Amino acid sequence: MHRRFPLAIALLGAVLICASAAAAAPAAASDTARSIVPEDYFSINSVYEFALSPDGRTIAYTEARWQGPGERRRVDLWTVPAAGGAPARLSFDRQSCGNLAWGADGNIYLKARDKRGEDAPPRDGSSQVWRVDPRTGDWLALTRVEDGVGMFALSPAADVLYYTVDREEVDEQWGDLRREWSELEYGHGVRDLTEIRALDLGTWRDEMVHEADRVIHEMALSPDGGRMAMIVTDDNELIFKEGWSRVEVLDIASGETALVTSDGWRDDHPSPYGWLDDLAWSTDGSALAFAISYDGYASRIFVAETGSEPALSEVARPDPLSYEGGLKWRGDERTLCYVAADRARQRVVAARKVRDGSQGRTEVLTPGEIVVESFDFPADGKKLAALVGAVDHTPDLFAFDRKGRATRVTDLNPQVAQWDLPDIRIVKWEGDGGATVEGILETPAGWTEADGPLPLVVEIHGGPTAHTAFSLRFWIYGRTLLAANGYALLSPNYRGSTGYGD
Repeated sequence: MHRRFPLAIALLGAVLICASAAAAAPAAASDTARSIVPEDYFSINSVYEFALSPDGRTIAYTEARWQGPGERRRVDLWTVPAAGGAPARLSFDRQSCGNLAWGADGNIYLKARDKRGEDAPPRDGSSQVWRVDPRTGDWLALTRVEDGVGMFALSPAADVLYYTVDREEVDEQWGDLRREWSELEYGHGVRDLTEIRALDLGTWRDEMVHEADRVIHEMALSPDGGRMAMIVTDDNELIFKEGWSRVEVLDIASGETALVTSDGWRDDHPSPYGWLDDLAWSTDGSALAFAISYDGYASRIFVAETGSEPALSEVARPDPLSYEGGLKWRGDERTLCYVAADRARQRVVAARKVRDGSQGRTEVLTPGEIVVESFDFPADGKKLAALVGAVDHTPDLFAFDRKGRATRVTDLNPQVAQWDLPDIRIVKWEGDGGATVEGILETPAGWTEADGPLPLVVEIHGGPTAHTAFSLRFWIYGRTLLAANGYALLSPNYRGSTGYGD
């Protein structure tokens, strides 16, 4: 996601809910359901990320579960047939699984921590890259790097692993001070720069392919394995990503880099302080897409044609769609897909024939009253899987056919079916200057206006460029739990919220 600094402000008052509802009156609560209690929060399982196998038959995903009183969430690796079926857990002794990628060899590649007490990697608790055979459940540590690795990328043939490590650089003016007082934490004068290394998975030779002379925040390997796109800055302080981040492409064979976002590229932007994300190569490697986001302005999508004379062009988004993340090219037709906010819903949309500064129509691939958090395609782009939430269930994995029809693949939280869920609806009212404003209203299960007024909590989303989605959300700011305790909760998508036009 591209929003920062989430903020919740609760304003408590006793008011009569009189905003006009955009949905039918809620049904009465089930006689067999029970009220939700705070402890239920710790029963919620969540998908952190997922990836479809190259043949589209299997979904690998990481699932987070609470481990009990006083413990944190544990993130484990699972697989499930994309057509539906029983999921299989693949991690028990390793934790913090993430950064999933399928290899052409049918194996899963990911980062994980093994904390089984050894003093040296890979079982010293550092983050290393592992290869997992989903058929046997066997794990193999591919890296054994002191202090762990950062990002990684796998070559198309799964024969070379590119990974990053941090190298500390100390400004000379701070050198003597740091040597004398080495135990202090210094806020200035030191940078963690990024080195890219290549590990040949046949010969196990490891070599540096790009020295640590800049900070790399994101990288993406081209489909032919010859170029590495990077989002870089000169310093690792987070503020440098806003306004000073740039896109570069490294030619791996020669070691030379080419600047994609040239000087002056930001001159006509609504803010000079946008940050870059979401590198995505087209399947033929002839185009590189990326996004830029701002505080207070809608995110934008750009595509760089990577021919002899690279050219940047912006991808148009039909009103009222706002970019929410997840850039991916689908198949060989130069179709660029992403998650778009559409008022209070989130959908996967596809911009057709994005090429040389032009594009075709933009289509919705996941219709309905749903909120898509992320999605993926297999190599041929013929299938679509998505992590989907709605008003009657927490986010789960779904498969979509070409007509947008959804099939549920997982049921991570079956206990939710036994709860008295809040009634969630969209309400509208007239805002400043006569504009129509929407919000998400949660009320106790079965409540109607005939039952009389409720105390109301108003929750203001942060961002400021963000929105509250039309889905069930059980989290620390009171969503779901307040309604279970007799309150109404209104989350207004005030003017400037994403999904309502730029």
